[in-house]
Amino acid sequence: MALCIRGECSGCRTGAQCTDQLGLPVCRADGLCVECDREGDCAVARPFCSAAGRCLECRDHDECEGARPFCDDAGECRSCRESDVTCSTEQLTAQLFAAFCRVYSLYDGEGSGMAVRAAENCSGRFDVAPILRAYREDILAGRRSVDPELLACYEETTDLFPIEACSDYHVAPAVAPGGLCHYDEQCLDGYCDTSSSCPGTCLARVAAGATCTTRGQCRAGLTCSGLVCQPLSGDGEPCGFGCLDGLFCAGGSCDAPRPEGAACTLDFHCERGLDCSSGVCSQLPAEGEACRPSPSPYCRAGLRCVAGTCRVPNDDGEPCSDTLECQRGSRCVEGTCSTILMPGAPCESSAHCALGLSCRDGRCLSAPDVGETCFAGDACLRGECNGSSCAARGEGAACEAVVGLLSDALDTCGSLASCLSGSCVAESGLGVACGPSLPPCRLPELYCIDGICDSICLP
Repeated sequence: MALCIRGECSGCRTGAQCTDQLGLPVCRADGLCVECDREGDCAVARPFCSAAGRCLECRDHDECEGARPFCDDAGECRSCRESDVTCSTEQLTAQLFAAFCRVYSLYDGEGSGMAVRAAENCSGRFDVAPILRAYREDILAGRRSVDPELLACYEETTDLFPIEACSDYHVAPAVAPGGLCHYDEQCLDGYCDTSSSCPGTCLARVAAGATCTTRGQCRAGLTCSGLVCQPLSGDGEPCGFGCLDGLFCAGGSCDAPRPEGAACTLDFHCERGLDCSSGVCSQLPAEGEACRPSPSPYCRAGLRCVAGTCRVPNDDGEPCSDTLECQRGSRCVEGTCSTILMPGAPCESSAHCALGLSCRDGRCLSAPDVGETCFAGDACLRGECNGSSCAARGEGAACEAVVGLLSDALDTCGSLASCLSGSCVAESGLGVACGPSLPPCRLPELYCIDGICDSICLP
């Protein structure tokens, strides 16, 4: 941008002239006042210098992640939820899975067994998470469709059980009967028959009394028992072949979750938001009360369990000595509560990035995988950093168990081995017995189905 000097347009000579007249800090060699002449002129939040001399947040989609996953023509990262934005299926899918990863970050520091190491990498690491890769490819190929409210829920929830909290919204099936499929969830009001081929064919569910091998082949309200579709029982009816979804069997009859004050034996006997305490459906502990001790230290919504007592967590910027003292989605870093940063967010140190991410070039980036370059102290997606690259741990080596949806994809042992009882063990092949106390099946080809390592049909 040119200057006005003595009533005439003129090129600049110094940055001070640009700052005084236009608020722009740089005088470029061609005499134009600009925001930047090189990337070092730009702040971390907008680090890229364009040919026009503007500091940009992004130059392409790869430089945008999290809740604003794609780059517009003005160099701004945008969100599919913004009213003036129309997203492609690819952009919507990218944002959905970034939000899914955010949900996992809420478990950071909970000590609940759900804090999945490196789970936030799931948005960019489908190569090591075959189930999630198939889930994403379904959406992109039109085999499933996304409820926009699911994206909103994943991005906003702070619920103690975020997946359950968003269960009213779905990624719906989109393959009509007769279409090609890989599993039941792709089929509209039907099931996927892969008995003779992969991909299989979507078929209509069958009525009561028809032959079946799985519940998914039977119509709603039925289950498969003894290779025949049988009716499920309603509230107050004898349990018979089982209860309708949302009910449970107690004393031989199907029952609905019970209200506060009702007798109970297990937590699922009570309505959502209650737990079974001393045989009675009760509210979770309030502020100042002792936390529920088992199986995890729970409190009412908005509270955290700190030193055995339910308390209001500290906001970002407030002092802390433990992450449990901070709001969900924040972490205690050097004595201060700080927001956990998602992939792509500007950062100053890896301590502020989500689990498994590293602060590199001023941004939180995905952790390297086996064989990729790493630096001392980096967390590897799988295996461990030997100072120059991520290496798989050998059979028998000590390892960190990984719990949760992405455990198979993010095992700390690396290729062809998994962590079992603190040691890396060889994964089992086709037809080998599997189960909670046995070595897992070799991924991504095999999964544990009815106690035996077997192949499944994936896209």
